[in-house]
Amino acid sequence: MIAHGIVQAVSNHRQLSWRLFIALLLFVPNSPTSAANRLAGQTSPYLLLHAQDPVHWQPWDREAVTVAHREDKLLFLSIGYFSCHWCHVIQRESYQDASIADKLNKHFVTVKIDRELRPALDNYLLEFVRQTRGQAGWPLHVFLTPSGDPLFGTTYLPKVRFSRLLNQVANGWEKDRAALKNTAAEHSRLMRLKRPPVSGRPLPKSAEKLHRLTRSSLLGAADMEFGGFGHGTKFPPIPQLRLLLHSQDKHPVPELALFLRTTLRKMARLGLRDQVGGGFFRYTTDRYWRTPHFEKMLYTNALLAQLYLEAATILKEPEFAAIGEDTLGFLLADMRSPEGAFIASLSAVDDSNREGAYYLWDKQELQRILPPEEQVLLEWLWDSRGKPPFTAGFLPLQLHPLREATAALGLSPAEARARLNSAHNRLRVARSQRSLPRDDKVISGWNGLVLTALAHGSEGPNGATYRQAGEALRTQLLAHITRDGELFRAQTKKGVPYGVASLEDYAYIAHGLLSWDQAQARDTQVVKAILERAWQRFYVAGNWQRGEDLLIKLGSGEAVLADGASPSPSAVLIDSTLELARLIPVPELRALALRALDTGTEALSTAPFSYASQLRLRLKWKTPGNKKH
Repeated sequence: MIAHGIVQAVSNHRQLSWRLFIALLLFVPNSPTSAANRLAGQTSPYLLLHAQDPVHWQPWDREAVTVAHREDKLLFLSIGYFSCHWCHVIQRESYQDASIADKLNKHFVTVKIDRELRPALDNYLLEFVRQTRGQAGWPLHVFLTPSGDPLFGTTYLPKVRFSRLLNQVANGWEKDRAALKNTAAEHSRLMRLKRPPVSGRPLPKSAEKLHRLTRSSLLGAADMEFGGFGHGTKFPPIPQLRLLLHSQDKHPVPELALFLRTTLRKMARLGLRDQVGGGFFRYTTDRYWRTPHFEKMLYTNALLAQLYLEAATILKEPEFAAIGEDTLGFLLADMRSPEGAFIASLSAVDDSNREGAYYLWDKQELQRILPPEEQVLLEWLWDSRGKPPFTAGFLPLQLHPLREATAALGLSPAEARARLNSAHNRLRVARSQRSLPRDDKVISGWNGLVLTALAHGSEGPNGATYRQAGEALRTQLLAHITRDGELFRAQTKKGVPYGVASLEDYAYIAHGLLSWDQAQARDTQVVKAILERAWQRFYVAGNWQRGEDLLIKLGSGEAVLADGASPSPSAVLIDSTLELARLIPVPELRALALRALDTGTEALSTAPFSYASQLRLRLKWKTPGNKKH
């Protein structure tokens, strides 16, 4: 996140960039192609999806940058991931189209990037597009000068608009590339600037006042009727909910308890969660949690499993414990590799390229699969008597409480539950005949999150199952950690490590190993080596870098990293370091962690929603009378 003054400056340059693009619409002669498609030998399933495109895709490496320098061409970076619906759409519409491919090949050095393998670069370019265009997402497209300065970026565009944009950029580059290089260099300079101090009140020192600030700030943005935050697209707000659960545990407030229960129930009973097979989708496109984007991400499910298990204890809700364990069961059944690690994601599109079709049911299928009494029950619960909301049919939901259906249909609660379970079992069997593509790479940091979730599950009634799975995962992770704490970003499905690890890999794996093994303290020296490497590599002059990338400069770092869909990796690293210091003497690391915990507090007071994980650490470690949580 860039401070307001920088945002305004970049916004001014956005207007300048657009004026240049519009002013420089001139004819460009064709230039020779620079290379062929080089993705065939890649390990990433997402990159391999594009290996047969007519676009001359290059991986993100020194060779691509060298070609851009030699030919003085713009780099066109296309960033996406395997399970992304719109990434599949733009491939089908544009990247497999001969005319679009011809433009890209003639005028640009085209680079295809798996965002899951380059999280620091992805975050940097997302922030650039967000600040210059107002919003960002995937697929993400950014034009870079040969020197690595970002010129212009956008997200998905339909074929006609995308073709027009390519013409505009190519024409502008041919007409006056010096002006565009200057504009991009200024963008890069602004992105590299250290964020100026944020004006804001100091954080309260007393725990009670800090809890009050947390509750008032976050509940001010809450959707008290449908749960979550805001009134549009809804992601599960995991870092924010964990902060509020912590606050409710220490200083219970009825209004907060109501909001937490509402949010957790809506997310679990409606379209964010797969009611038939278990697990959660990445987000919904509506306020009401009914219309998901259908990709299932490993990190989403690991974090939500932990969240529901914690909520069950704090809110004393057995339903939430069942949801947490069900989510762990989904991970073990659908996302675990034969070796014991966990794959990255399940695709949003089925093997026929239809979004969500794997999870949807038309009326004819339901009539064929289910006996009449089960059809009637699902009609009540799903409200499926009208027109299906999706092209491929209905999505299983629980729009109405089961008790309403029992009363309306004259059933006992036990009969209704038995019919619902039977219907779900029949649908699961029928769905097993369908096919869903999988991204089978194993991402280190995300597996660290799974290990933490399994540690929580191992304390419950089915703990033996999760302890067995956790031990197997721990073994897999330790096998790819060097003696000096060096990590890889990912493994292939055969267990071959590759890729450069990021801050989140170090933070999440350290935290996972500590969570799993704290009672036995077997891995303290391994964790110490991981943490030492992470602090040395990613915390420089009091600022955090999310990762290392030798091809372009990713800015000067930030004093505190904001949360995203996953918790801030800097906050997790600080927490892991202080937890390790409880187990063994690590005075230098502990001093670093405490210093980092005291940095950037103005940001926490002015934007607690964005820094929920860091604020939870303040409550945990810096307020009097805190206890471990």
